[in-house]
Amino acid sequence: MVIYLNEGTPELPEGLDLDAKTGVISGTPTAIYPDGFESVVTVIAGNGDTAELPITFIISIGTVDVTETNADEIYYDGDAVPDVDDVLSADVAGTFEWVDVADDATLSTGENELQWKFTPDDTDNYGVVTGTTVITANANVAVATFTTTLIAEYGEEVSKDMSEYVYNADKVDGVMFTVDALPRGLTLDGETGIISGTPTAVYADGFDSVITVTAGNDSSATMNVEIVISKISADVTVSDAVYDNYHDGDAVPNVDDILSSDVEGTFEWVDADDTLSTGDNDLNWKFTPSDTDHYATVTGTITITADAVVALATDTLELDGTYDKPFEADLSECVENAEAVGGVTYSADQLPEGLTLDEETGIISGTPTAAYPDGFETVITITAGNGDIAELPVTFTIAKGTATVTVSDDVENGDYTEGDAIPDVDDILSADVEGTFEWTTDQDELDASENDLT
Repeated sequence: MVIYLNEGTPELPEGLDLDAKTGVISGTPTAIYPDGFESVVTVIAGNGDTAELPITFIISIGTVDVTETNADEIYYDGDAVPDVDDVLSADVAGTFEWVDVADDATLSTGENELQWKFTPDDTDNYGVVTGTTVITANANVAVATFTTTLIAEYGEEVSKDMSEYVYNADKVDGVMFTVDALPRGLTLDGETGIISGTPTAVYADGFDSVITVTAGNDSSATMNVEIVISKISADVTVSDAVYDNYHDGDAVPNVDDILSSDVEGTFEWVDADDTLSTGDNDLNWKFTPSDTDHYATVTGTITITADAVVALATDTLELDGTYDKPFEADLSECVENAEAVGGVTYSADQLPEGLTLDEETGIISGTPTAAYPDGFETVITITAGNGDIAELPVTFTIAKGTATVTVSDDVENGDYTEGDAIPDVDDILSADVEGTFEWTTDQDELDASENDLT
């Protein structure tokens, strides 16, 4: 039988023991011997023979086992770099620290390689350990962080795709949408992010909603949405009456003849004049709906164009003529703005006999074939190119004609003596028109001097 002894030899390194029967040296070194620990083991055989076995123990500095403890943690882009003690642990007491990592550092999408250092408390027996750990950060769902305003009208269909405000749905394994509240009549499709429906209430001051966007990789974000449901504006229709033929001085038409709405309410002109003026008349209007809870007051402006009217230089016209004498009168002299009204034409309901009216020039001409010493009244109608019509009352006074009487040469050359009978009047006088001469004097015979005969 062989027995192992270490009697008379140096001790073993601290923490180690020798089993004298089996020869096994075992234990946990509790001291470091980097330069070696010399020992001699004496072996005594059963027959009494002995031998010595020199042994050199090299007990180096202890090795620290470092373990990653965050395998189940999920990190996202933008997360703060976690505390090193939440990521690593060691089998001996000591201190971990990140190397070259700022206190406010954050993770980026993908693999983040972080350098670390472990300083054991027992630096006599354990060495400082360094290494690298990799933390993988998932993409974080990215949404618009500002408040989004959605504007719609009461009763009008709404369709708004809120996925437009998610910037990386494809990188976060898709997204789902939920909302805390919505205006009455609207719903949110959780898969598409579309807000749709027809508002059944007015929220003129805004309705605040919070939409939560949850990604397939479990990241989430919120969007603040202000939904403004305004009162609906009634549709106002302008009738064709606005294009009617209006003229300067015409009364402003009734507003209800010009405008109509698809909802019940009242129209009114705002600060409008009573009459139209030549050119464009801009008329401001206001519509007040009967249902003011859901419909807004509407205002606007329409333009009614009024043509110029025929301007006459006189209200009435008196024309004088003489029977059987050429007559001419130019009515265009009475129209002050023929060019401005697109030119004018003239017509008369009747004229004195023998006279005619040139409709284009306005000239009345001819030779009266009847006398109207007491006057002949008629109305001249003046029609403008723009459609305006003016009437000019005209009174013709056609005096009776005056015959031309010729004295025969017998008056000068005749041989008359005192006491001669007064000659026949037809032998002395003649006229250019048919008629009867007669002496109106009471004298029967000639005197011995000049005889004035009437």
